[in-house]
Amino acid sequence: MAAPTQSCGLINAATNKYLTGEKFGFTLNINGASIKSKQIWQICSKEDSEHVFLRSPHNRYLAATEKGVVTADAEDMSGNAAFSFEPQASGRVAFKSVHNYYFGGSGDQLSCFSKTVGDQESWIIHLANHPQFVLRNFQRKRYCTADAKSAELRCAEEFPWGPEALITLEFDRPSGCYLLRTFNNQVLSQSGKLVDEVSDDTRLQLEFRGGYVAFRCKNGKYLSGVGSTGALQGKREKCDKDELFALEDCLPQVQLVSHSGKFVSIARGVEVSASQAEPTKKEIFQLTWVDDKVALRSATGKFLSASSSSLQDNGDAATGDCLYELNFDGNKVSFKAANGKLVITKPNGTLSPSGDEASEKSVFVMNIVNRPLLVLRGEHGFVSTVATAKDLRYECNRSSYEVLSLSAEDGVYTFKGANGQNFSQISENKTFAANGGEPARFHVQVFPGSKIALRKVGGDLLKGVSNGTFNESGTEFDKETKFEY
Repeated sequence: MAAPTQSCGLINAATNKYLTGEKFGFTLNINGASIKSKQIWQICSKEDSEHVFLRSPHNRYLAATEKGVVTADAEDMSGNAAFSFEPQASGRVAFKSVHNYYFGGSGDQLSCFSKTVGDQESWIIHLANHPQFVLRNFQRKRYCTADAKSAELRCAEEFPWGPEALITLEFDRPSGCYLLRTFNNQVLSQSGKLVDEVSDDTRLQLEFRGGYVAFRCKNGKYLSGVGSTGALQGKREKCDKDELFALEDCLPQVQLVSHSGKFVSIARGVEVSASQAEPTKKEIFQLTWVDDKVALRSATGKFLSASSSSLQDNGDAATGDCLYELNFDGNKVSFKAANGKLVITKPNGTLSPSGDEASEKSVFVMNIVNRPLLVLRGEHGFVSTVATAKDLRYECNRSSYEVLSLSAEDGVYTFKGANGQNFSQISENKTFAANGGEPARFHVQVFPGSKIALRKVGGDLLKGVSNGTFNESGTEFDKETKFEY
């Protein structure tokens, strides 16, 4: 049985180029300057095997014969396609064939016939997944959240609730290592403390083990949860179940404000109401898509179910009466229940699936709360700035990403670039730059697959095209106006 896979680029340490799989003849080379589709490999594993298997961009597997000949046309995970994944003290990794030789090379001269690991046999793993996750520990079966007061990343939550659960797995290209960056823009150190500055103490080597990952610190110890709070720190040199983590999709979580100005909440118990003046975790709901419908999950782990007269926090699954049609109109949203009625706010604050027509009672302001840091990836690559003669211009076909800061107020969103400057529109082709000008203001619309579309208030959608142009020119929702976030 196959375990989960990880998408990545493989950078050769000797040449600083990416392993590339060509479709014609399934040939290989190490000539890729950046990570595009031909440079994305899948590190696969099987639950009954300690080996890994490298699946090419063309759905074939890397294989090495006893004589060291390397091919990329194996059709399944067996025999010569199996490799041992060997982390190196440098932070790089090596792949050893079942014949006990290491895979490496340069240009189009690749082989698997070295008994030792040099630069040509050393690889840097550049994850190709979207870099924002929630982190779940295998042994504790708990999620990691940042605790700002103690400056710790703690593995103790049954559900990954609120912005504190957002983790950005940031690739540090010069070292080949990764940083665990929390919602408040701090990074985890091997001592277990969240700190502001990047150093060797914050650089972590990523290891793949049976579909899970482990984080090895520079001191040779692995991150694991310690004590009753589960504070993560480099504790042991052995990697066991305590040191394994799953990288899970960070589903959007929102706060909803009714026409009365009160937050929708489960504070009163099972019955859902717009009753709270200040938000807590009880006013945060996670959006889970099922085809074209959405379910709302609360901090209890239950789903909001539409009964005959009210919404109740008692659904066990995202099915039937727990599914809603979600509609957007500027900074407001509405929900249509399975009975065909709109969800409305009654005079006493109770939410009820009983509205026959749209009114102020059937609309809510929705703010996304678990993306204080935002990474956008579109059809052609990541959104990031490029220096021009005039400014830092945003483009949408970059192989590396930029972490934006997001602010939401009354359903309207603004951004800041990594340099702390406003995400501002410039007149030239309606493009955007991080230049400290007037912040551009957006409404958002969310879609299945962790996709988002951004519409400038009073204008058009943000659109990214293959040449890198990223501007306000979209008129319909399609693959160039929807971005993974």
